[in-house]
Amino acid sequence: MNEEHSEARPQRPGDIQEPGSGDPAAGLAGLPAGYPQFLTEIKARIAAARTRAVLAVNSELIQLYCEIGHEILDRSRPVPGRVAADSVRRGWGHVFDG
Repeated sequence: MNEEHSEARPQRPGDIQEPGSGDPAAGLAGLPAGYPQFLTEIKARIAAARTRAVLAVNSELIQLYCEIGHEILDRSRPVPGRVAADSVRRGWGHVFDG
């Protein structure tokens, strides 16, 4: 390891730590000023986009489930002519049954 990179730099707000490192600036040595803020903004944009994507998927699934529910209800409702025939059969079935 190069000795000039082994010297500890003062910690700055927003510095990112290398995994297992106690120095938050260890992963940013040699990077341009303002990079930690830039990285934080990028991460926030990614997180916001992921949240919007999850909400959009959930919205589509809820809409699909509602449509399926309505289709199930429509198919389970009795057909008007069939209801009358079923009533007559129940009321007069014994007459017509052989």
